[in-house]
Amino acid sequence: MQGGTALKRLESIGGQAARLFRHNGAPRRTIVAIEQPRPNALSWGFSKSGTTPTRYAIADFNVTNIWTQDIRLAGALLRYRHRLLAHRTARGQTLVKDFQSEYSGDYPLRPDQMTWVRVSFLDPLAAEPPAGDFIADVAIIDQFGNHHWHRRLRFRHQNRMLD
Repeated sequence: MQGGTALKRLESIGGQAARLFRHNGAPRRTIVAIEQPRPNALSWGFSKSGTTPTRYAIADFNVTNIWTQDIRLAGALLRYRHRLLAHRTARGQTLVKDFQSEYSGDYPLRPDQMTWVRVSFLDPLAAEPPAGDFIADVAIIDQFGNHHWHRRLRFRHQNRMLD
């Protein structure tokens, strides 16, 4: 009876370890990100790209690399409800603040260190949206293709930051 219990426990531990890594050895979870604790960390506005109305959204995060090697961020996704049952997804870019300078760009995230990451999106629209809050999900994508989702983030309009 005890031999069977020990075998089940070993299988359970092996299953938990397998969930941490993909079949090719790449980790499933490489970063932890939290929204920066300031009023304008999540903001959006409206502009025109030529004649096309465009919504831009900016999200600032504090990001920590929890893996043992450098990580690079490949991009980001912004997903929000477009109509009653339809969702819309926009692709965005990530800017990582360098650890040793004031510059941001395509810098690696060092193991066990935290830095700032700015995620920005341009989303062409059919018409100008109302100037209220904007609820969306944001995914930060790492070099392994892992999507690190942050659900139901509230973006404030740039003209209503202090309301």
